[in-house]
Amino acid sequence: MCTSIWFENRFLGRTLDWMESYGEKVTVVPRNFSLKFRFEEGMENHFAIMGMAVVSDEYPLFYEGMNEVGLGMTGLFFEEETVYHKACNGKINVAPFEIIPYILGQCKSVKEARSKLESMNIVNEGFNERWGTSPLHWMIADKEECIVVESLEEGLIIYDNRYGVMTNSPTFDKQVKNYNNYMNLYSNLPGNWSSMSRFVRAVYMRNNSNLRDIDDRVQHFFRMLDYVSQIRGCNQDKDRDEEITIYSCCQDLDKGIYYYISYEHREIKYMCFDELELNEERLYVK
Repeated sequence: MCTSIWFENRFLGRTLDWMESYGEKVTVVPRNFSLKFRFEEGMENHFAIMGMAVVSDEYPLFYEGMNEVGLGMTGLFFEEETVYHKACNGKINVAPFEIIPYILGQCKSVKEARSKLESMNIVNEGFNERWGTSPLHWMIADKEECIVVESLEEGLIIYDNRYGVMTNSPTFDKQVKNYNNYMNLYSNLPGNWSSMSRFVRAVYMRNNSNLRDIDDRVQHFFRMLDYVSQIRGCNQDKDRDEEITIYSCCQDLDKGIYYYISYEHREIKYMCFDELELNEERLYVK
């Protein structure tokens, strides 16, 4: 499963851990690309968005992304607790696959995103028969703060995330409670690939990295992700094929650069808002 880290109030990234790739590619939604939504009014003009996505029927199904003004968002598998709901009056009704473009298309900050989310209802609506509905929760960060968003039986729950880490199930509050059992340890940290173990290791590493002599923060960020990455043959679920870290990414929210590596190709590649024409009407897929 996946791990997401927010680091130095600047970098937001994740590992994508799964059994197979679905053809995801770095995708840019320019400002004038028409974003359609199932229940809400579409956006003809919006902030440009960049991230990893599967494009289906000319629609970007983002795994994560950032916008041109420095707000980033990651979506991680959240199989055990996710509850999506029916569309209802008086709420902003958004399907799970729409929430990343909906938030990043119009929000400049976590504060603005929180305001939208407080009135939001995540609707149990899949993109199509092929993609269905994925159980997800989300981490949203800017240069000042970070939150986690989960759709549960009681509705949408927003957690302040001073730990700067999100993994998979269980819920974020239970992850934090478990982390408190380890917060004073400097050795014998949990070492398996479970969600709770990865959460503890990632928080410890994020809080204790020695950056005094580190000039290349991006390289350092990828090394942190390596610490929670999955290697072929080491994590095979009894009901699934073995998982690997298909790709890892690092979004520089300050400079608007999206860095990424894959399991097969370790050389860091990147895409930058400053090098793109952002007023187009068609998706850019690399």
